[in-house]
Amino acid sequence: MDPTGSAVPPTDLEKSQPVEIQLLDGRYEILELLGQGGMGTVIKARHARLHKLVAIKVLNAGLLNDENRARFEVEAKAGSKLSHPNLVSVFDYGFTQGNEPYLVMEYVEGQSLDRAAVFCAEAVSASITGATNSGGRGRSKSTAFECS
Repeated sequence: MDPTGSAVPPTDLEKSQPVEIQLLDGRYEILELLGQGGMGTVIKARHARLHKLVAIKVLNAGLLNDENRARFEVEAKAGSKLSHPNLVSVFDYGFTQGNEPYLVMEYVEGQSLDRAAVFCAEAVSASITGATNSGGRGRSKSTAFECS
């Protein structure tokens, strides 16, 4: 679904039938679907020649208009210029055979942001409950503030 709650048509990568090795742009071997959101689909892939794992974000087909394409391109260009330990690097930008824009990012092993957000929300809730139950006196030993 897109941010307005409308159904979003699948991307070329989601519609295609699995084959022995599916390549994107002749360079990226598609390995698995990592996640989907309102704006795009993220796929784990490997560069066919460098054997480097990457994450590929593809703009959802239902959002292919000039405004969203421009926003996606700005994201790709800005991401390629940023370098920080807390940000993923953007390596490449292109278009699928169906003319859907994609960007290739550093793949980072770990839990999804959804899971991290749930963990942090639960920890904050436990911390607030602990403080409330103690009448605001004393601190909870919750890990709420170890979310990073």
